[in-house]
Amino acid sequence: MPAAAYRFGPFELRPGEHILLKDGARVPLSPKAFDLLHLLVERRGALLEKQALLAAPWPDTFVEEANLSVQVAAIRKALQPDADGVIETVSKRGYRFTAPIEEVLPDQDESSQVVRLLVLPLRVLAPNLEAEFLSRSLPDAIASTLTAIPWLSVRAPFDLYGRRPQDGTSIAADADVVLEGSLGELSGQTCVMLRLLRAPSGVVLYTEQATVGPGTLHDLQGRVSRELARQLSSHFGRVEPAGSSSGGPATPGAYVLYLRANQLAYETSQWAAAQELYEAALREDPQYAPAWARLGRCHRVIAKFEAPATEAQDAFSRAEAALTRALALDPDLSLAHNLYAQLEVDLGRPEQAMLRLVSRLGAHPHAPDLFAGLVHVLRYCGLLDLSIAAHRCARALDATVPTSVHHTWWMKGDPERALGETFGDIGYMPGLALASLGRDREAVAALRWRERETTDTRVRCYLVSLRALLEGQRDESLEALQRLRVPVDAEARYYVARTYAALGEHDLAMEELTQVVDGGFLCHETFARDPWLSVLHADARFAPVVARARARSERAAVEFARAGGTTRLRA
Repeated sequence: MPAAAYRFGPFELRPGEHILLKDGARVPLSPKAFDLLHLLVERRGALLEKQALLAAPWPDTFVEEANLSVQVAAIRKALQPDADGVIETVSKRGYRFTAPIEEVLPDQDESSQVVRLLVLPLRVLAPNLEAEFLSRSLPDAIASTLTAIPWLSVRAPFDLYGRRPQDGTSIAADADVVLEGSLGELSGQTCVMLRLLRAPSGVVLYTEQATVGPGTLHDLQGRVSRELARQLSSHFGRVEPAGSSSGGPATPGAYVLYLRANQLAYETSQWAAAQELYEAALREDPQYAPAWARLGRCHRVIAKFEAPATEAQDAFSRAEAALTRALALDPDLSLAHNLYAQLEVDLGRPEQAMLRLVSRLGAHPHAPDLFAGLVHVLRYCGLLDLSIAAHRCARALDATVPTSVHHTWWMKGDPERALGETFGDIGYMPGLALASLGRDREAVAALRWRERETTDTRVRCYLVSLRALLEGQRDESLEALQRLRVPVDAEARYYVARTYAALGEHDLAMEELTQVVDGGFLCHETFARDPWLSVLHADARFAPVVARARARSERAAVEFARAGGTTRLRA
């Protein structure tokens, strides 16, 4: 069992929280230096050769010996005046950690465990437009700030991956603390009442009551977020965080525009309106990093699901520019890193997305959304077993967090398990899984039902293409595939490729499969055993395409291990 903490002298190293303490106070240490110290402590007493350290599994690998010396010097400086006899230098060879160590196992130290916070939408006691707007946007903004705390797992009305608001009453049992509240009117002003409750006892840990207007919203969010961090640190014996890495906007007006945009950004029909509000907020304050990050998401989803083929690439470019700007303003903004990882997958760079998410887990090891993102990204990299492990990590932190593991199970050749995980799917995977189990009649019924329910043209095209194929309606299936024009991502192109192959359109299938691999979807084992693709095996182009996918997937596996990803999934 991995240690929850390592104690030596006045110091305590907590790997799960990525912090070093001295007499209970945080000691500043860069992520690289922390990971190096952690490695030395884990291998205490052993000589760690420089070459082994240079190849150690850090998110941003050292490439020169001088960099290693710089990090060792930073560790020694952080340990002063107690550094003597802690790290021994063995000339021309490497380093050895020599101080006595006390390991603290997880069941010995509750402070190493994650604190689970559920942030509920506010109850509206006096319905009006202002109250409806604040009921979800204010809790969402507070929750986004608190996600920066490494020992805290936050569930909120919305999450970074854009799933719909949840009813918190059904999931409160899995929380340690709950933030709830209400909105009403007092003397014509909107009044906010917030309470932090210990679960399941309902003991009140903190309350806040305030009247709010456009000019005071951000002050309220900042005050509540700081006080919540203080209260949680005190009640659960944690180190109080220094605060959010991202400050607020320069003007109250920019903040109100930002919150209103957040409210709209999760409704498909309102993406363009949300984009305009983010742009308006940034005209008032061009330095507000979260607005740049969420603007990037708007550009991305519009490019992926709505933009005509001739405009999609420009929209993706605008998305990348906005997210790059957000990270330039605030390099530690988790929101921007998470959203950028999604964009990198869409742009055919799943390896970069994978490393970005693993790096974020170093600072935020209890974030279920990061593990949920890895489920998606690792599947694209062809690392199916690791994708499933990431799903299990996500669900261990949050039993309700949605992931795309149903696609992973199907790619693994287990449609039964895929069928059991399809809640929230667009409707394609239930039909595909049923068909893979030989239950074509049920598959057709499920697809037809979903066709009637959806208003999304592209989604309907996918559903029709599969349903018509199963019914033997070749022309209808082909027409649906051609209406798709631009599949939304490389995985979707794979489903298109195999459908073309089953329809006997071998050249179109091969062209699509080539685009699948070029676009960064690397499930080479699935390609090789997919019965619908077996008709392509005689094509001279098939084997080289699969080989390219295999080689790239194998490189991704090495990079994932070097970045510490396998360790994160075992923790």
